[in-house]
Amino acid sequence: MTTNTPTKGTVMTTPTTLDTKAIATALDIEPKALRAFLRSGKAEGMFSRDGKAYVFARVDVPKIKKAYAAWVDARAASKAEPEEAKSA
Repeated sequence: MTTNTPTKGTVMTTPTTLDTKAIATALDIEPKALRAFLRSGKAEGMFSRDGKAYVFARVDVPKIKKAYAAWVDARAASKAEPEEAKSA
């Protein structure tokens, strides 16, 4: 005879993958800005695709945050260079 052990309910765990909106929230930026960063090629290997959607591993959030900050700084520097050349 087998006995069925009743379950106490479903245990909710933190998902291991995140979507663009969750990553943007974690970085405190707009999802549109995150997508521009992802299309720039500077985030290679930090995400995968599920159809048209970007999918991220939770463990990659710090790496994405660091790469995004470097990308923003590089863009600001490249925009400042032409302005400096015009004023010289």
